[in-house]
Amino acid sequence: MRRTFLRAFGASLLALVCVAGPAVASAVPDVDGSFLISDPDTRRFATAETQTVDPLVSMLDRGLPAQTWGITSDPRGNHEIRNTSTNTCWAVPRITVGPGSLVKHVACTGASEQQWEIQTMSTDGTTRLISVHSARCAGLALTEPGNKPVLRELDCTGGANQKFLLLRLT
Repeated sequence: MRRTFLRAFGASLLALVCVAGPAVASAVPDVDGSFLISDPDTRRFATAETQTVDPLVSMLDRGLPAQTWGITSDPRGNHEIRNTSTNTCWAVPRITVGPGSLVKHVACTGASEQQWEIQTMSTDGTTRLISVHSARCAGLALTEPGNKPVLRELDCTGGANQKFLLLRLT
């Protein structure tokens, strides 16, 4: 019921929340389309890595074809994040447990580990991406070796490393 209400009145309700109260997360209306997913602090972009043994989702500088993501919603309000170049989806494999698991891009199957809730934060317009199967947030973290910025599944804290911009492509 709440998600239906948010979809019907999304923009008006979001504006009301911004003016009327503290930082509140709300569902994102009309998010289907092609996007770049950016870290607002570093201005790096989510990238489907194809040159690594592990199919990681890394945060790299702009200019790579594997940085465009199609986002589609299902009837339950969950979202699939599919790379338009590799045709693979964001996932946190079920065999991993606990915070810190890597977000990977794998063959799209529609499984719950490939479903994400997308919430807009009312204070700054950034987006939080929450794994449906674990209720943890995608967050920017560094890997060893090389301190490469990658996405990991982390406990949701609202920290800057868990905020993203969805930049719609036309």
